[in-house]
Amino acid sequence: MSNLPEWAIESLNEYVRIGRDTGDFLEAVLSNDLMDAFGRADDFNRDIMFQYVSYVYNKMPIGCNGSRNIYKNWCESGGIEGKRMSQL
Repeated sequence: MSNLPEWAIESLNEYVRIGRDTGDFLEAVLSNDLMDAFGRADDFNRDIMFQYVSYVYNKMPIGCNGSRNIYKNWCESGGIEGKRMSQL
């Protein structure tokens, strides 16, 4: 079970599923730009930053995070659903 807020889990799930933009804070987390992520986080999210990193590392598919280019490409491809559709 995650200690992340429900809005964050929903946003991350929609990003994975359909490539929906997550907003600046989660984009920074997903892009592995932790300096930017800490700069954009409010006090609550700053305090649970390890939970975000752990969730991304353990719960999200390989290939959907790690840099700004990966983030952009994942959004443009339509996430997992877009990748499935392109294989048909």
